[in-house]
Amino acid sequence: MNVFRNATRVWLLAPVYGLLVAGCTSEQLYTKIQNDRALECQKYPDSRYEECMAQLSGPYDEYEESLPDKESGK
Repeated sequence: MNVFRNATRVWLLAPVYGLLVAGCTSEQLYTKIQNDRALECQKYPDSRYEECMAQLSGPYDEYEESLPDKESGK
């Protein structure tokens, strides 16, 4: 059931993130989303907290490197 609640939350917050995109850089938006996800992890008991935090992506630089190259289309 938690999965459905989290999925619903994502859909409800999507318009908010859409508005943020207009005034933020990609890195700022990435950081905001990561911080929000980390706050959600704090609501879990210790065993689930560690699993939740492990699912968070690394720093923005690592994330950006994992993206396909726009010019080459990789």
